[in-house]
Amino acid sequence: MKNKINQYNLISISHFFYPRVGGLENMAYGLVKNLSDKGFKSIAIFGNDRNLKFESDGFTWKSFNTIKLFKGTYPILGIRFFLFCLNTIKDNPNAVVLLHDRHLTSSIIGALICKFLNRDYIVISHTTVSNYFQNKFFEILSVLFEKLISKMVLNNASHIICVSRSNKDYIIKNFNIDSYKTSVIYNCFKDDSISRFYQKVKSKTVIFNTKLSLVKDPNTAALAFLELARKYTDWKFVIAGEGSSILDEMNDLPLNLEYKPKFLPQLEVFELLGDSSIYINSSLNEGLSLGVIEAASLGNIVVLSDAPGNVEVANNLSCSKYIFERKNYKDLVSKIEMAINDIEHPGFTNLQEKISHLAYLHFSPKSIYNKYSDFISKYKADTIVFKENKQKLKVKIKDYY
Repeated sequence: MKNKINQYNLISISHFFYPRVGGLENMAYGLVKNLSDKGFKSIAIFGNDRNLKFESDGFTWKSFNTIKLFKGTYPILGIRFFLFCLNTIKDNPNAVVLLHDRHLTSSIIGALICKFLNRDYIVISHTTVSNYFQNKFFEILSVLFEKLISKMVLNNASHIICVSRSNKDYIIKNFNIDSYKTSVIYNCFKDDSISRFYQKVKSKTVIFNTKLSLVKDPNTAALAFLELARKYTDWKFVIAGEGSSILDEMNDLPLNLEYKPKFLPQLEVFELLGDSSIYINSSLNEGLSLGVIEAASLGNIVVLSDAPGNVEVANNLSCSKYIFERKNYKDLVSKIEMAINDIEHPGFTNLQEKISHLAYLHFSPKSIYNKYSDFISKYKADTIVFKENKQKLKVKIKDYY
């Protein structure tokens, strides 16, 4: 029988995982793969549409089926996930535990297990406010959940890595987190997957591609696209993603407005972004959207809402003039028109190349994953020292923005 004790020295717990489409999913996968390539014996534990365990890309994959609530927006992980995490963390006392917040149950389960076993863990914080409901009762419950449960996950972490400065500022302010417990390392995209889709000659296409949930505010994008599609008949406007929007009730959409209410395969997304000229993010709140930086790396002008995380990214990409006011579709219309005018200018190719260059400069995986590797190595070394001296673990690294 295979010895399960100290089988792993890195345990990653996230809600979903690649090949599911999504920025957090890609980031969680890329981080585990990179650390495994650097010699960590790793396991990724995550939610999925089925129960699986296999070996691939140099590490162990273990997924659990989820219970899906609110049209799949809030999937719940159950007792089998809990027991597997409990046994894995218990059987690997020297492993670093990484928890990706905050998709309801996965980080909560991981944090509770670590508290019960008196284990340190790292939280990688991807989001700010993420709970939005049309029902006021559920909205009140979500606020209570934030203040009690999410605070517990963050407060009990030995360290929190924030994916943006705005994310760091948010959790320090709203959860009363000591600043020494927080550091900033940006998210990154998968350049080996998307670089081959880069095109210098772009089509007249505007893309909105994300989960169609309230926090992503697809209806503001839909209203803007409806107006623009009738005005710019030589442009194509695409809205894609799983969930719902006001377009579900419409039967007479303009011919140049394409609505795809489903998650697109990742390669299809990259093909669209390689061909398109403008990418829209209308989120009410964002930690740091990987969809945005993927689109920018493929040469899209990014037109972003004024959510703090979006503003930070726009500044890094020299796209701040395209920022629009959240929920204001008229302002979004004007900023898309500004982008269209810039694209139809002869100098667009230079602008396209500049945006792509800045995306690689700030968010390429090579530098980002090296920062994570440096941090994890320091974390493990400090853990040994502090355990020997019976002191509370305090790991501090510089911010990497």
